[in-house]
Amino acid sequence: MFFLWKYAAAYEASLPTTAIDQYMQTLTREKWRSLADPTLKEVRNDLQTEDSCFDYIMTYVDKGVKYTRASGGSTDGSVRYNIICDPDGDNFQIGTVSLKKDPEAQYPFLEQLGYGLHSYSLESESYDFSFIFGATEITIPKEYTVYLNGSLVDSTYIVEDNIQYEYLKDFYDGTDNMPYLCRYAVDSVFGDVELTVRDENGNPFEITKETTETDFLHDADPAQEVELTTYTKSFVEQYLYYSCGIGDGTAQYFNTMTYVKDNTKLAERLKLALDGKMWSNTSYLTIKSIDVNDIVKITESDFLVDVSYSCTAYLTSGVNEIDESFKILISGAPGSYMVTALKYY
Repeated sequence: MFFLWKYAAAYEASLPTTAIDQYMQTLTREKWRSLADPTLKEVRNDLQTEDSCFDYIMTYVDKGVKYTRASGGSTDGSVRYNIICDPDGDNFQIGTVSLKKDPEAQYPFLEQLGYGLHSYSLESESYDFSFIFGATEITIPKEYTVYLNGSLVDSTYIVEDNIQYEYLKDFYDGTDNMPYLCRYAVDSVFGDVELTVRDENGNPFEITKETTETDFLHDADPAQEVELTTYTKSFVEQYLYYSCGIGDGTAQYFNTMTYVKDNTKLAERLKLALDGKMWSNTSYLTIKSIDVNDIVKITESDFLVDVSYSCTAYLTSGVNEIDESFKILISGAPGSYMVTALKYY
């Protein structure tokens, strides 16, 4: 009976499940830290510490850990198990453990009879916690700052710089002061990835799924709106007289150029059109309305003005009703405003 009892105990010890059960008992907090170290080394410590990341790993481990026999990779001499955490939730596989059969039988004489029992021991273990890594990206004005859970995300996280605003894409040759966006990408971050943004004045700026690039731009203040509206209507009136070929083309050209900044593409375009105005067949123009729809403050001295107008051109061939809209870029300060670009839409 004693022998049978010993044999039964040896048989149980020879099962790979016994060895994996014993292995699972070794998974203390200290053991988990050593297993997580290779993954923790990938963390940039300017945003998170290794200790805080390890604590986050343990929130998953503390939900429970189990093993399952791997469907492939086992041989007569070894058995492989998958290590699973949070088995009742996300059910993440975090590691793989291989057990090898010990070459020496527990009872050599039974080995000769074909009943030898071999116990299992640890052959290898590998863990990967990168599934917990979070990643996100955000595109904001270059003057803004971004924070991850309160820590400043510096310029080394910028993956794309000097991005033009789509809303302003037709005006980047009009002034050197145009704003740009930049894209930050943050990865290899443990835990909830929460980015917060502050504007150029250090004030919190909320980014939502509905945020568009135009939300980064500002409206002109009331005083500027009054000044720019008056200036814009005066310019558009003169521009229409010139573009429609009313009166002396040369005089209209120089009158229009008092509003337009030199050495811009708009100035070049107006000059090239001068010859054609000498042969214009428009005899009279009635401007019915000039409406300023919107004024966006791009920088302290650059404004994008949305304008619509309606007019009637009396041609030698008949009457032409014109309703158009365009955006003009105005730069400068009161008393020195200049139009630097114009784009119909």
